[in-house]
Amino acid sequence: MPAPQEDKPSDRFCDLRDFGVDVEAGIRYCQNEEAFYLKVLAEYGKDAENKLSTLDRLFREQNWKEYAVRVHAVKRS
Repeated sequence: MPAPQEDKPSDRFCDLRDFGVDVEAGIRYCQNEEAFYLKVLAEYGKDAENKLSTLDRLFREQNWKEYAVRVHAVKRS
């Protein structure tokens, strides 16, 4: 029986790529350390619900100026 294969980076990050995330660039920004990249993603994800909630509220309030600022901040992240 063959040994199970480890996840390859390309397999591990396929969902991110499907969302348009440039995984390779992210890993490069993390000094080519995949483990560090995963930690950065985890930290970013911790606050994702709060960010989405704020964006949703600003959209409902039609606060376009603040909404644009927040969307651009997410994009830069």
